[in-house]
Amino acid sequence: MFCSKCGANLGEDVKFCPKCGAPVGPVSATPAPADAPGAAASAPTTVHPKRRAPFVIIAVAAVVVVAIAAFVVTHLLGGNPKEAAGANGMGNSVTNIAFGDGQAVSAGGMDYFFDDNGLECAKVNDPGSVKQICSISSGTYVGMLNYADGYLFYAGYDSNADSYDIKSVKADGSDGKTLYSLDTDHNYFPCLYIVDGRIYIVYQAYQNKTDSLHIVSMATDGSDVRNELDLDMSCASGHCVALSGDRVYYSDDEADDGTSGGSSVYSMKIDGSDTKRIFSSDGGSVRGITVVGDRVLVAAHDRSGSAYSYYVASMNADGSDAKKITDVSDDEIDIVGANNDTVYLSDGDSCFAVPAAGGDETDLGLPDSFQYGAYLIGADDHVIVSNGSLSGGLAYNVGSMKGDGSSYVEYFSES
Repeated sequence: MFCSKCGANLGEDVKFCPKCGAPVGPVSATPAPADAPGAAASAPTTVHPKRRAPFVIIAVAAVVVVAIAAFVVTHLLGGNPKEAAGANGMGNSVTNIAFGDGQAVSAGGMDYFFDDNGLECAKVNDPGSVKQICSISSGTYVGMLNYADGYLFYAGYDSNADSYDIKSVKADGSDGKTLYSLDTDHNYFPCLYIVDGRIYIVYQAYQNKTDSLHIVSMATDGSDVRNELDLDMSCASGHCVALSGDRVYYSDDEADDGTSGGSSVYSMKIDGSDTKRIFSSDGGSVRGITVVGDRVLVAAHDRSGSAYSYYVASMNADGSDAKKITDVSDDEIDIVGANNDTVYLSDGDSCFAVPAAGGDETDLGLPDSFQYGAYLIGADDHVIVSNGSLSGGLAYNVGSMKGDGSSYVEYFSES
């Protein structure tokens, strides 16, 4: 069976195309339920220290240093001192959404992940601490997991309701609710990002032979919904899009002059302005996009007649300093994760790490339980390894290891 959208070869009982995210089989035009905003989370209390002479100058200097550090971590690195990688969604969301369908996220010393038991969590590298947060009903596909301010956010597809739902739940499993719903008629599974305290829902639609890219944002309690972008395009891959900071990176099959002949990657602001092309394949397609630090990573292939060559390209956000960081190969090469300044790649037989700016490859030597595929979700000092995806269902193995593939511990294994 082949995907009617991008032509990818599909396995049995697949609900979503593993390459483009398009739903497989007929979809219903039943409208989705109305938005159901929940209650806003309470704002943290700020404690002001008392002034005590004669240490006023020292105290003020310390406050300034802490403030500068907090600003750098929160606004430039995408986190906060207590919750690091998970806060603000900057480190995790780009990786999760582009690859692995957001089956896991790490924040505040905890790893959160989907498996056959539902949404679970564990203390980092502590398999004995695994516990369930909430169950996932049969027939529901979930992903795009993200974290902010003590809440987990994810998208789900309920085959019985024919809707994509953006859901939230506290990290302790309480206060679960639906924040936003999108009908499945002509729409593809939405990406979910959290940037500067707001949820961004990025999705594509196909109607009347025209593709379009849409961005909707809202507060983390589901209120203040804003329509950020509606853009006509001819993108061939449902999840070839990444959001980082105030910019969106996406692939489009149509050239500036309206002709086709290979996919390109464009960068633009969230409001659709300042659009520029930063990458073009040679007669081939873009297979994935992610952002690692200040580098944009593109998995693509070029085509010459019936021959294909696969590779991963790395470039600055404006497209400069572009380079291929893998050897051109006859085998498909995909990005399966990222962590700090490292990107993780798979050629179908093995996973290996490469610096985002290019350099030597490190074979990760994953356990045999991941021989049929793995996604690596980056955290500060480790990666979560999962073989779950929207197209293949919930994970039957989940674990944690260091970025070089060592010190593997297993959180979940299907019995």
